Amino acid sequence: MALPAPSVSLGYLAVEATESPLGAIAAFGSGDVFDHLELAGHGSATLALRPGIQFTLTDSLLTSDGETAALFVQGVESGSPQLRNDTLIATGPESVGIALFVTNPAATVTIDATNVIAAGTHLDAEAGATPGGTAAIVFDHSNLDTSKGTVTATASQAAPPLFVNAAGGDYREAASSPTVDAGIDDPANGATDLAGNARALSAFLTCGSPPPPAITDIGAYESVPAQPSCPNPPQPTPAVPTPLQTKISRAKIKGTRAVFRFTGSGGSGSAVEFSYKLDRRRWRACRSPKIYKHLKPGSHTFRVRSVSGGAVDTTPAKRHFLIPRPGHRP
Repeated sequence: MALPAPSVSLGYLAVEATESPLGAIAAFGSGDVFDHLELAGHGSATLALRPGIQFTLTDSLLTSDGETAALFVQGVESGSPQLRNDTLIATGPESVGIALFVTNPAATVTIDATNVIAAGTHLDAEAGATPGGTAAIVFDHSNLDTSKGTVTATASQAAPPLFVNAAGGDYREAASSPTVDAGIDDPANGATDLAGNARALSAFLTCGSPPPPAITDIGAYESVPAQPSCPNPPQPTPAVPTPLQTKISRAKIKGTRAVFRFTGSGGSGSAVEFSYKLDRRRWRACRSPKIYKHLKPGSHTFRVRSVSGGAVDTTPAKRHFLIPRPGHRP
């Protein structure tokens, strides 16, 4: 796919091309912006992407199985392309992950590549120039091993990246890849990875404690941590309620007047209330003290029980007492 000048902006696009001399996408404008692209070139001379000299490429996967490069930049004028969180894979014989060649003897081209995986069968990165021209690729917090020309790498790694299934074309990072949490955080990385996950995720999750800080991975994808199998938290042992108990602490009988004071304890922790009955009357709620006036002469029985949380004291406290007849002397 060839795109016209002067500049384009492409995002969230997947393109495959076979035996195309221009590659899956060729764009020769200045100021092109590419993000969230998945480009694949198949065939001996097919690139994944051939951009202009001044462009940005973010959160994208470029693969090529031919004898070329996943990303090829031809320096016909000076420029400083920017790459962030890209995975550039070339699997064909004598292939290169990222290749830069400056053809203008008066041009200087420097590619800044941050959080980038570059891997090729022959070389991971190559920078060359015609006499008088200047070509350089500057990697930061990236993953590459072999290179040729002016290629520098700062805070980067050479151990091979590990993918979920590279042979099957799945270039998501494996959880054990050295690229996990090895990038550098920056708003320029974008908010999401190529799969739509948050651009920075914790490397792993734990049970019962906060996860480690979320750090950007190297490459187009962010490794998504597996949810651990956490045991259910221990449940508190329910408190065993103590039996309700009721006690008449004081009883005072005088004439036809009776005063009873009482206390209660036990239950499930709810407040203790009381109910009472006199003789054969019904149970009724009450508070201590319970006062009777103008009681009829004769023998009486006062009962009181504690009530708490729906539970009732099954052994009410009781007191038998006698109200004498008028003029009666004991």
